[in-house]
Order: sequence, then structure tokens, then C-alpha cells
Amino acid sequence: MELSTIWNFLHVGSAVVWAGGTFAVAWFISPAAKAAGPAAGPFMGALAAGRMRMVMTIASAVTVLSGLLLWTDAVDGTPSDLRTWMLSLGAVAGIVATGLGHGVQGRTAKKLGGALAELGGNPPTSDQAQNMAALQAKLMRTGVQLAWVMVIAIAGMTFGAR
Repeated sequence: MELSTIWNFLHVGSAVVWAGGTFAVAWFISPAAKAAGPAAGPFMGALAAGRMRMVMTIASAVTVLSGLLLWTDAVDGTPSDLRTWMLSLGAVAGIVATGLGHGVQGRTAKKLGGALAELGGNPPTSDQAQNMAALQAKLMRTGVQLAWVMVIAIAGMTFGAR
């Protein structure tokens, strides 16, 4: 078995976990939580702070690192044909998704978790509720953007495949 086969397995497998989790949260879980109202707050807080966060972090890192190794092997120098341009588009979109996920989503989820912990089980003041609502809205908005960037990454990888 070639080493590239192992890298490809790691890349595709971790991408499925990362993209699947992102799509599920952005397009199904978050809208349902929004419809449920304040009662969904503890669930969403637990989701953001729990095992999913760690799994998504690891999956995104493995996807990008293995993808970069595969990309350098697939693209010899500067992209010169449609296939390599598509692979490059997918790679850039994957890197942008990582930045959105780790940067914006990670920091916002951490702030929201801190705000929830600060409550200590007590009802929020009007300012606290407004702050948490703004953080939740930012998480949802960025989550949808992240999902669409991943669609671009998947399209690039699909149309760039041999």
C-alpha cells in the first residue's frame, strides 16, 4: 500500500467528519435550537463545549494537513490546468474554513461558554441575555458561512479528482 493511499484515507475520512458535523450543526441543529428559543441554550452550550469541539478541531487539522501533503504531490509547481486549479481552489477553501472554524467560531463559542458559566444557573440580566443572543447569532451566521465554504472545498476536490 502506498503512503499516498493512507494520506488520502485520512484526508477523506476526517473531511467527512468535519464537513458532516458542520453541515448538521449549521443547517439542522442551530435552526432547531433557534426555533426552540431560550430552552436550547444549555444544549447548545454543552454541544459547543463538549466532545464535538475536540473532534471537529482534530478532524479539521487532519483534513488540512493531509490535504496539503496530497496537494503538493498532485500539483507540480504552479497550477496550469483546470484539474490543478480546482484542487487549489478546494485547498484554499479548506484553509479558509479552518480559519473561520478555529478563529471566529472557536473564540465566539468560548465567549458564549464563559457567559453561560458566569450565570451559574441563575437567569441572565437583560444585558447578559442580549450579549448571549448576539454571540449565538454570530455562531449561527458564521456556521452557515463555514458550511458554504466547505461546499466550495468539496466541489474543488471533487472536480479536481482524477
